[in-house]
Amino acid sequence: MSRRFPLPWRVIEFPGGFVVDDANGHRLAWFYGRLDLDKVRQAQALTLDEARQIATIFARLPELPRWEE
Repeated sequence: MSRRFPLPWRVIEFPGGFVVDDANGHRLAWFYGRLDLDKVRQAQALTLDEARQIATIFARLPELPRWEE
């Protein structure tokens, strides 16, 4: 059985955030962030660094061990 979203998943930076693509180039998730800390606090948004960290964690999800009951 083939994977619906084949590995590897890649994190790609774009202006204002990061996107996670699968091996076929399908966009799986978008993570937006801001540089201006005042705007981050006011909008309760993510910083660009936080957006990058979350995108990286998301891209590693298929690597996590599956826990079977």
